[in-house]
Amino acid sequence: MSRRHDPRRAKAHRTYDFAEIAELFDVTVATARKWRKEGLQPIDDRRPYLFSGCELAEFLTSKNQPRQPLNPGEIYCVGCKCAVEPAGNEAFVRAMTPTSVQLIARCPIGHEVQVRVRIEDLREKAGTLNLRYEDGGAPLGESGHGPRIDSSEGDEE
Repeated sequence: MSRRHDPRRAKAHRTYDFAEIAELFDVTVATARKWRKEGLQPIDDRRPYLFSGCELAEFLTSKNQPRQPLNPGEIYCVGCKCAVEPAGNEAFVRAMTPTSVQLIARCPIGHEVQVRVRIEDLREKAGTLNLRYEDGGAPLGESGHGPRIDSSEGDEE
């Protein structure tokens, strides 16, 4: 299943019920019902609910908006469904591969957020975040993983 559905599959002059929508977009009937709660409007309030193909295509087009780029120091929180600055302006760094690390932080309401970053892009992506190295480990570069990042007591300057 895909998160982005092709709105061109819905024919403008046709009507669809939940089962037909589910089959057309390869989703479950529960997902089609969820779309109604998210704003997909039926033709009228009588059951079975019928949806015009034109309305269905418009709804899916609005759901398929492109992702917004993150500003330096922001992490996308899946729970909040928006870009947030981590609580305490702090993130932990965990080495993943020789060329990438994982930034781990908490959003302002407490969700844990994670983003994988290439080591060469870490300074740019972290912005003004205070970086702490997980388990008191050495800053990147001392263990042979990527370029050295200046730090004092684990904080980026």
